[in-house]
Amino acid sequence: MAIKIAFAGTGYINKVHAQAAQNLGLDLVAVINHKPDSMNEFGKRFGIERQYETVDAMLKDGGVDALVISTPNYLHAPQTIAALQAGVHVMVEKPMALNAQEAESMNAAAEKS
Repeated sequence: MAIKIAFAGTGYINKVHAQAAQNLGLDLVAVINHKPDSMNEFGKRFGIERQYETVDAMLKDGGVDALVISTPNYLHAPQTIAALQAGVHVMVEKPMALNAQEAESMNAAAEKS
């Protein structure tokens, strides 16, 4: 059974991550972005049908084992914590957080999950 992976963000680096995941045989199941055109293009390129404006909407639907977060830096902590609290594994791009307090909150959520 393949790992079901989602991607928050549709920029260059997440295209690299999506291609690597596809090469490894993972099941690319969802993409999240606030720009519909960019999200549609990413979805078509990688055969991803599930598309969402927010991580919370994707988490509500479930069916995801892991999430790659490559969104603007200010979104890293809230998106990571939400995913971890939902039982989803996370790979977050650098910088991990905007400050030490956010990073500590992210680490606490990871330890708890």
